[in-house]
Amino acid sequence: MIDFLDGMTRVNMQLAKDLIGKEIKKQNDRLERIRKAYISGAFDLEEYNAEKKIVDDTITKLEEELNETENS
Repeated sequence: MIDFLDGMTRVNMQLAKDLIGKEIKKQNDRLERIRKAYISGAFDLEEYNAEKKIVDDTITKLEEELNETENS
């Protein structure tokens, strides 16, 4: 039973890593769209910086979560 639970824990950790990795990619894609929108004039610099900060903060939190998951 312990081997099964240990195996499930490893599977769950890998799933968590995969999900966090996908979310980081999604946020990086969002950052690129924000950059393109700014370049095309959809945002002024203040709006761009505000949107960029939100995404950067999200990426930082996700990377911290990923590091915690990898160290567990």
